[in-house]
Amino acid sequence: MKSFKQYNINILNEAYTIVPKNDLEIRNLIKTKAFEGKDVLFFIYDNFKRIYKEVWCDALPISADTKETNTVKIRRSYDLKKLVQPLKKKFPSFDIILNKTSLNIKRGREVLLKLEMGEGSRNNKAGGGAKGKSFEYDLASDIEKYKTDQRGVKYPEIMDSLYKILKDDYKIDLLKDEYEAVVDGGKNQKRKPTWSNSSGMTFNPSGDIGSIVTDLTVKSKNKIAFLSLKYTSNFYIVNSSIRPYLHENDPYSNIKERNDIAKYFGFNPKKFYTPYGIVSNEDVDPQESKVKKNWEHTLKGVIGHGYIYVVGGGTHDVVINSKKPPKIKVNSISEPLYALEGKRKYSKITIDVTIDNRHYVMDCQFRGTTASDILPYYMRVLVKKWLKKKVNLLIV
Repeated sequence: MKSFKQYNINILNEAYTIVPKNDLEIRNLIKTKAFEGKDVLFFIYDNFKRIYKEVWCDALPISADTKETNTVKIRRSYDLKKLVQPLKKKFPSFDIILNKTSLNIKRGREVLLKLEMGEGSRNNKAGGGAKGKSFEYDLASDIEKYKTDQRGVKYPEIMDSLYKILKDDYKIDLLKDEYEAVVDGGKNQKRKPTWSNSSGMTFNPSGDIGSIVTDLTVKSKNKIAFLSLKYTSNFYIVNSSIRPYLHENDPYSNIKERNDIAKYFGFNPKKFYTPYGIVSNEDVDPQESKVKKNWEHTLKGVIGHGYIYVVGGGTHDVVINSKKPPKIKVNSISEPLYALEGKRKYSKITIDVTIDNRHYVMDCQFRGTTASDILPYYMRVLVKKWLKKKVNLLIV
């Protein structure tokens, strides 16, 4: 680990996921790459709106790793099949080969361009790519200059909140103490959920998780504070597979457990699984009071405590400060949105949550990765909105 001051590195030279916004950025992105696939990429850029019938206001939902020479990623929500015929018509001399999760454009054995399904990123969606990495360094710089130049920081609203939290809860005074800001983004660890009928869906390890979610660590003598950072207007607090508990290898067995999982999160099992071709005879809407308690239990493990959650994009804010285990209450849940047959498999339920004295609106999503998936393998919880009751009210 090195403090921000110790980093002797130009972060622009690191490999990031780049999201091109126009043809000039595409050309700049690949100008050092001698591959003919760039013509295919330009064609996709020029025709994306026509092919997918979608208008966007920021960036293309495609991304490229600067280390790769012929691979780009496209968000999973866009069916690669729709690109096949337009590409074949435009490039009749190329071989257009569609696989389950990729589209290869080849000339003989040579791969000119490979389109892979991935998360991609768009600036008004959850994520942030290179901007998220830059935010880590910017905030580290702000923390270390706050002592001498409080008004010269890039994120004054965040820094004023952090100053109070660090002083009151962590006994680190940014105006008086000696301290360092350590860029620690590589420490993030996945936390897989476990399921049982008795305890429900539990994320482990729960509890004091600051050391495993930190992106930026503030140290002062024997005192320490962990910061988890996002550069985005909306952000995911859960992005996990529940695949092991859905018994995909024998989808017509263990029906009770699969039904219990659906009801646990607020879904009617029959409506939840029918679009996947899995028949459930349990046509039951779960009891709302139980669903609320179930989500409170799950969120307790997800959120844990022992860190400060900071958002740098959109609304600059300290979103969560959970020095101690926070009090979590689900106030209301929406009517479920169920997946449709023949469409991308996506179901969700929206919950209004109070974490201590602050309100959050969360989209709880269950989906497969492709239209052919036979079960909703992935669980994601997107924080769409967070509201302070008072201007100076923070979670403590």
